[in-house]
Amino acid sequence: MRRPHPDVRDLLAEIQAFLARTGMTYTRFGIEALNDGHLLERLCAGREPRRATVERVRSYMKRGKR
Repeated sequence: MRRPHPDVRDLLAEIQAFLARTGMTYTRFGIEALNDGHLLERLCAGREPRRATVERVRSYMKRGKR
């Protein structure tokens, strides 16, 4: 397992803060943000997302919990 890139660590920190505020689970977040229940698992394992993916995730968090 690789350590996430610093940019990915920043994104993960943003996601963690969002989850703490909303009480949402990792799986629910991935499904609602990108229709990918394993999104956070992959990011934590070191996978680097595409720029478009990061933008979609941040856009989802900006809109807030549904």
